Amino acid sequence: MIHIVPFNDLKQHDETGTQCPCDPHVFWKDPKTGAEFNEAIVLHKAWDGRELMEEAQALMNGEEWKGIGRGTT
Repeated sequence: MIHIVPFNDLKQHDETGTQCPCDPHVFWKDPKTGAEFNEAIVLHKAWDGRELMEEAQALMNGEEWKGIGRGTT
């Protein structure tokens, strides 16, 4: 299992499985191609909410947000 954790976050993340309290996105397949990964990728959400700020900034600039959207698993 590969864990991707935000740098300099407010709290520690549980990197022992897929049940971190940050409610991470867990990918078993590439979301664009559908190809299966050799191991799960666990993408942790930042405790400080930086993803929401990045999304809001992109929307205000009329750009498409390139991050992982809410509800994507």
